[in-house]
Amino acid sequence: MTTLGHSLVGSAFASVSYSKSKKLFYRIFYFLIFIFIANIPDLPFKFWGHSQYHISHSIFINLTIIIIGLVFLAFCQKCQESIGGFKTVIFGVITWLSHFLLDSFYNHGKGVAIFWPFSDAHLTLPIPWFEIIGGFPIKWNHHTFHVLLIEFVSYFPLVIIGFTIRKFSRKF
Repeated sequence: MTTLGHSLVGSAFASVSYSKSKKLFYRIFYFLIFIFIANIPDLPFKFWGHSQYHISHSIFINLTIIIIGLVFLAFCQKCQESIGGFKTVIFGVITWLSHFLLDSFYNHGKGVAIFWPFSDAHLTLPIPWFEIIGGFPIKWNHHTFHVLLIEFVSYFPLVIIGFTIRKFSRKF
């Protein structure tokens, strides 16, 4: 999956969970943080990202990182207040974990090594119209634009749904 698809899903979760009382700058920053969170498993760090797909896409590795972050937040009251509280944390965790389900939709045949290091099994739930672009650097051609357009058409409605839920829900 491309960064575009993950970013749109991150934006959808952000649209449901941000605080209405905050200023525009805060909301923009909030959306950027959720886009970042949605893309964490693909970040190009040493021993991470697509160069170490089995590590960065392991649910166990990512849950360990998330738990460490939650423990840190539990002891940092000021951090909790600045990020928006429990609702923001829950939506942030869901956004991060959505990465693995979304990657399993692609038809590259590899699936996601979600159970590494305990199993070599891969989660594969391919949807026929989702394709990958290929390696890096990205070659901008007809296929690339086709893949990006399909992702935009498939995932942008989630952002609209998120804003609609936000608008008509009194709970948020």
